[in-house]
Amino acid sequence: DFLGRIGIDRDELHNPDLYNKPQTFSLGLCPELPSSHMKAVKEGSTITVRFTPTDYEAECYPRKKMFLNVIEAWGLAKADSFGNSDPFAVVKVNKKTVLKTKVVNDVVTPLWDERVAIELPRNELDFMEIEIDVYDADALSVGDFLGMIKLDTKDLLKFRSGAMEFELQPREELGKSKNKLVQGSILLAFTDYVEEEKHGLLRDVGRSLMSLFAGDDGGGEGDEDDKAEAEAEAHENKEILTKCTIQVLSASHLLKADLFGESDPFVVARFGGVRFARSKTKQDTLNPEWKEGEAEFTVTMPENPSNMNLSLELWDEDFGGLTGDF
Repeated sequence: DFLGRIGIDRDELHNPDLYNKPQTFSLGLCPELPSSHMKAVKEGSTITVRFTPTDYEAECYPRKKMFLNVIEAWGLAKADSFGNSDPFAVVKVNKKTVLKTKVVNDVVTPLWDERVAIELPRNELDFMEIEIDVYDADALSVGDFLGMIKLDTKDLLKFRSGAMEFELQPREELGKSKNKLVQGSILLAFTDYVEEEKHGLLRDVGRSLMSLFAGDDGGGEGDEDDKAEAEAEAHENKEILTKCTIQVLSASHLLKADLFGESDPFVVARFGGVRFARSKTKQDTLNPEWKEGEAEFTVTMPENPSNMNLSLELWDEDFGGLTGDF
């Protein structure tokens, strides 16, 4: 069954207010479908979507890579009945886990000194979020939550090489009881990134953690010239086109399409009238929510498009995975 549709035209796609935050749209009819297919479009039903843009000119330049060093934490809460805590940290970039540190047993001042290579945003339109969560290790479960920090695009654009201390924060959605152990601080550092050689050895970093704390700038006279040359070469490459990632978060108040049960909604994405992707089906619900990766679509747009209309359609899935009611 067809459950509704939204359309995003060229002017709306060029509106900066559309991007980097959840947007809720009312579901409407589809002019291409016969009226008999419109019976399942319920008044007041909505869909919530997040659009994440990239900038054409900016994409001609590579993102700057840095090492994010998770150094240590102190002042953590004592989570264990016998002893202190067994802390470890988890680093996520745009909700994807990129590093899980070792567990340091029976301390409230763990020293991890581990790092992961990350790309920094090019500009304020280049959406990025880094989240670092600290937990107490537990043999039977994830363990107690000890605190977190979040760094968004604006934060990351301000950072330079160096060490920074952050106060651990509660996670609002966990509630008061699960945030009761949140206290203390975590120490991070951004250091220069270098490629690994074939034999697994690192080239001269030029700026070690020790030099950061000692105030040594490191590097050489040729660094700025090399950077300028690399940027000039990248600027000549115009083959990288603008991309937009669409993440469907949820829909609400859909019409009941199934004889037994509710509806089994999924999303179909079209660009320029051409179907290019579909989401995971959510079973037996009128208020579906899609997790990360279940309803994410990437559109590559030409520089001068003649038809840049984007549409998202909601359908009810019939038995056997067939497309049912709109």
